[in-house]
Amino acid sequence: MQSGQNVMECHSEGALVKSDKATSRNIPRLTTEDTGPAVEKSNVGDTLVINESNLRAQSPRGANTDDDSEAESYRDGRTEEVDRDMKGRAFAWCRDFLSGSWNCIPEADFQISVVRVLLAATPSPVVFCHNDVQEGNILMLEDRDHASTEKLMLIDFEYSSYNYRGFDFGNHFCEWCYDYTYNQWPFYKCTPENYPSREQQLHFIRNYLVETGGYSERTMHEDQARKELEMLVEANRFAMASHFLWGLWSIIQARISKIEFGYMDYAQSRFDAYFKQKKLFS
Repeated sequence: MQSGQNVMECHSEGALVKSDKATSRNIPRLTTEDTGPAVEKSNVGDTLVINESNLRAQSPRGANTDDDSEAESYRDGRTEEVDRDMKGRAFAWCRDFLSGSWNCIPEADFQISVVRVLLAATPSPVVFCHNDVQEGNILMLEDRDHASTEKLMLIDFEYSSYNYRGFDFGNHFCEWCYDYTYNQWPFYKCTPENYPSREQQLHFIRNYLVETGGYSERTMHEDQARKELEMLVEANRFAMASHFLWGLWSIIQARISKIEFGYMDYAQSRFDAYFKQKKLFS
């Protein structure tokens, strides 16, 4: 999203791309043939059997309705061996459904553990996050004075939660690259060149620090520069988590969503960006 250019006006309907939560109580089982290499078949089996209830996200409207917590899974007989098998099956499933870069990515590269360690070593306070600050969720209020500090309004808080600040920053920067107003298949357009430059990121970060009291007259120039650099690293590392999350989310939506959208194309786009970001910042 280009800052200040793709912001929707308040009379326009917000983007519906990420809002479908419809699920069915009659959950079928999906069987798909694994056409991967024999060496991987020996690890994951010849057939992938996927229970769609395991793909369903927790309902934001009912915290106790569709939980699939780790404790409940183990209580129902799920073991570490089953978990390892599921990881292998998930990798093979993603590889076979997605084309392009997935055909040449080893499973070791797919593991999120490397990124988890990296993010654990990245200071980022836990705050209340929107978690989906993209162009369709920012409205410009028409009846406000141009100089008003309240001329923008965030909407669609269904993904909001307490989260690491870096995720909200990194996710917003990622969204600069995506245009969800595109009216032809796959109903979005990705322009990686729109990812904010260092100066654009600093503009965002500096205004955040001003609003949150991170700057003061007593702040030394060296301290200010150090804080800005730390937040640049924080945002761009957590951008990897954003790409990974929405990539998996899109694979799930491809199966359960009723919205006409190129979910599998979008998943590949997000994972391509994830691997590029991983090379740059890990």
